[in-house]
Amino acid sequence: MDRSGKILDLRNIHVSYGPVKALDGIDLDLYEGELHGLVGEHRAGKSTLVKVLGGTVRIDEGSITIMGRHVDSTVFRNTAADRIGIVYQELTIVPHLNAVENIHLGRMSRRGFRSLDHASMRRHAEETFAAIGCSVDLRLPLYRLKRAEQHLVEFAKALAFDPKILILDELSNKLTPEEMEIIYRAIFNLRDRGCGIIYISHDLDEILRLANRVTVLKGGHRRLTVDTEQLDKRRLFEFTYSFRLDEQQQSRDDAPMIRLRRYLQSVIQFLPVGVFLLDEAGEATLYNLAADEIFSLGADGAAQQPFMDLLERLSGDQVATDEFRRKFAERASFDREELSMTSGKTLRLRSEVLVDQTGDDMGTLVVAEDVSLDRHISDYVLEKAKMTTLAQLAVGVAHEINNPLFVIQNYLEVIRDRNENPEIEDRIARIDKEVGRIVEIVSSLLSFSRTKTANTGTRVAEVVDTVLILLQFALKEKSILVDLDLPDTEITANFDENKLTQVLLNLISNAIDAVLIGGRIGIGLQKDDADWVALRVTDNGCGIPDDIAAKVFDPFFTTKLGRKNTGLGLSICKHIVDENEGSIAFESEPGRGSTFIIMMRRTEAAQGSPSSRNSS
Repeated sequence: MDRSGKILDLRNIHVSYGPVKALDGIDLDLYEGELHGLVGEHRAGKSTLVKVLGGTVRIDEGSITIMGRHVDSTVFRNTAADRIGIVYQELTIVPHLNAVENIHLGRMSRRGFRSLDHASMRRHAEETFAAIGCSVDLRLPLYRLKRAEQHLVEFAKALAFDPKILILDELSNKLTPEEMEIIYRAIFNLRDRGCGIIYISHDLDEILRLANRVTVLKGGHRRLTVDTEQLDKRRLFEFTYSFRLDEQQQSRDDAPMIRLRRYLQSVIQFLPVGVFLLDEAGEATLYNLAADEIFSLGADGAAQQPFMDLLERLSGDQVATDEFRRKFAERASFDREELSMTSGKTLRLRSEVLVDQTGDDMGTLVVAEDVSLDRHISDYVLEKAKMTTLAQLAVGVAHEINNPLFVIQNYLEVIRDRNENPEIEDRIARIDKEVGRIVEIVSSLLSFSRTKTANTGTRVAEVVDTVLILLQFALKEKSILVDLDLPDTEITANFDENKLTQVLLNLISNAIDAVLIGGRIGIGLQKDDADWVALRVTDNGCGIPDDIAAKVFDPFFTTKLGRKNTGLGLSICKHIVDENEGSIAFESEPGRGSTFIIMMRRTEAAQGSPSSRNSS
């Protein structure tokens, strides 16, 4: 960051909304190549400051200097001339226009006097998304895109015309971690090119990780501006979330409520469930970050408004809302396991009346827990049951397919015996080859679906063959070379055959996702000692970063970078391996690849011909 290249200078900025003072003498500066964090509680003034820079809110007093030029911000203005790109907290897209049209709103390219240059604008949009490293369907109106894709369009719009100043207002809670990696790469690239970035986030870890400096706003005042290297999370939290009560609030509240609020604010701020403290009028005098996210409170927050009104507006269950209102009036507890919200979320909502040791009423504690994931898991279990039924039908179909296939093969043999034409002979051979491939695939499906009545040992090499047949399309699609290192003599393991097939399917699918086109996957099988068999799956893909290596076997964790996580998950693989008295571990070097090792107990070799394989 070049401290000599100041590109933004705000001095003594005042903004009022009627009697409410939103900004009260704010100072802020920004330098070339600086990533400047902006944090504060709700109603601290962050969003108002963004709107001032965006030209949509006029200031009452103060001065704004952008790249050495004084800007008259007592009037509305277009930020394009100031080279300011902004991604607001709420979407500002036009949903019935596509991405190209949204990016060029107010800056349409024209050919001649009247006609729009659609080809030029489309090329510009494609180049912008390519530079960011993501893509969306440029033809569709934005209302047909996913919410996250709409935010990416808004981000692309902010970057499309080479901003010198970029402002991002609470973007990280709208996108997935994978999508935020795209954002991070883009803003780091802009920063390295001298763009100054103001980054607003309630995630203090994110601010400390990204920002060079951080400014804390409190009640419309600038409370602190400091280099982040001088702060830790605890100190930043103390600066950002002040628990002092103003005189007006102290005069309105009784002493027990004040003491309780002070204590609870220090405890609940980072709890994973949403917490509200309601006074006797039902107003939310305290709430935490999780409540903000669960109820999508936005810049206005929930303070100074009856919680019942908030619930009335956001709940999709009027009966439950009426019951909550009645219970609150009766000073009784409330518990609803599933409360549907208009946002599509499902909440568990509970409330308890708080009393002190003398029996005095200290308010109502409301706890909101987002249980949407539990519902999704339940739906997933039902879906798995449906899939099991479909799989049983597929097995029946496979059996039925086998019969005519064998008939076709027999007829081909009869035709081959009677044929004397070399050209027909060649065509018969091709048909026979393709029929043979179908027979092989169907046989593998039947092998995967059958249930063993007794565990006499699973032939591991045969399981490897089955899995490679089932995944042959995915391997061929990415031109992946599979190196096999399997012994000539048959090795059997004390492991359920179907379960081993499932685990190996997942490991090889992960490896396919990890490698680039033309990558390599290795599968090796060795006798580790007299009692154990080691099955290894190796790839030359992206590897597993050190910071997540300890989490790969955690429930719901995925090492896949994309959104298409269709595998079992490594936690389930580990559970299956443990269930079969084995073990699973991995070795990985970021950027160079990974090796997963399954250790299984050996059994006596089954009778049968030896297997001899090298590569495929």
